[in-house]
Amino acid sequence: MVTKKCAFEITIAESLDQARLDHLRGALNLKPDGRLADDWDYKFGHRYLQGEGARATSLTLWRNDDAPWSLRVTYPDGDPPIDTELEMWRREIIDSVKEAGLTPTLNT
Repeated sequence: MVTKKCAFEITIAESLDQARLDHLRGALNLKPDGRLADDWDYKFGHRYLQGEGARATSLTLWRNDDAPWSLRVTYPDGDPPIDTELEMWRREIIDSVKEAGLTPTLNT
């Protein structure tokens, strides 16, 4: 099993209903996962990020029990993406969250 490391995480201040969830997934081009009505579902969307230094780098949308929703960019331990790609993805994700009418906070 490959160990994944978190490059960065972006939390979302607002709660998500189905309409906001669908809008955010569309804005981020995420493949849908999970059902909002199921309490046990935590993963709600994902996609692989493409780039020169990005092998198996992924973006995943998570719902946490008593914490804000979050978007995490992860990569295989020992094989990080290059800094310019990370910065490009940070901007893209933050802009997409804002475009969906939500408030992002970057956590590194």
